Amino acid sequence: MDKQIQDLQGVARTLIVPLQARAMEARRKDAIVRDENAQEILDRLGIEFDGKFNRLWFMHLAIVIRTKLLDDACKTFLQEHPAGVVINLGCGLDSRFGRVDNGRVRFYELDQPEVIELRRRLFKASDRDRLIAKSVLDFSWTNDVPAGEPTLLIAEGLLYYLAEEENRRLLDQLAQSFPGAQMLIDMFPPIAVGGSAGAHPSLRQSRSHPRFKWGLKDSRELETWNPAIRFVEEWLTMDFHPRRWKWMRFLNLIPALKRLMSSRIVKLRFALNSVNKSK
Repeated sequence: MDKQIQDLQGVARTLIVPLQARAMEARRKDAIVRDENAQEILDRLGIEFDGKFNRLWFMHLAIVIRTKLLDDACKTFLQEHPAGVVINLGCGLDSRFGRVDNGRVRFYELDQPEVIELRRRLFKASDRDRLIAKSVLDFSWTNDVPAGEPTLLIAEGLLYYLAEEENRRLLDQLAQSFPGAQMLIDMFPPIAVGGSAGAHPSLRQSRSHPRFKWGLKDSRELETWNPAIRFVEEWLTMDFHPRRWKWMRFLNLIPALKRLMSSRIVKLRFALNSVNKSK
């Protein structure tokens, strides 16, 4: 395995999981998301699959469905704002820029310095896909992107690794820095809180296993955090591609149980007259 990958610990190491999910999905004729570069990157990093990955088919399915939902929402934003700004928080080895690029969008990929260094090796440089090597909680990064532009923020595979207070501070800052912006959040249900990403085979050799710290039963609760936050809509991953969910699709027959078990994508909008104080 590549040394840079071996040296990654904690949340940074989890970037392997969605990469593997996209590579596995690309092998299917009925692929929900087709990331042709995922396997190439895995090969370059010396990361191999084994039979244990098949046991986690439901986790990988949720990942590719969320990826598709986020891609589609991003494309919708770019139809309305072709030269808009997309900020990818905790970008990892995500390849969304290549899947949604319309020739005009401006992407900003934000992650820890060690992750950005890895991206520089593995992805082609682009003037419209810029890298920011900072923690999402180092709010100085907000000065590294244009202000007053149509903006979409994406937080995929990130916020559930932060404590609630950290998420409150982050959303307060985003509402202040990007009034009028849209935001897409990948959210786990509360039942997942306290669990560990270390259950995934690719993370078992890591010295630290990050735990899931945050999730909400009702996404509309986010509106109570800051008067500038507006809940727009959400999509439950289990509502999509029911045949792929095998026996788990029967959970859809019990709405309360489905909401308890399903991850989701939450869409927010920040009011133009934002207030940087939580209620």
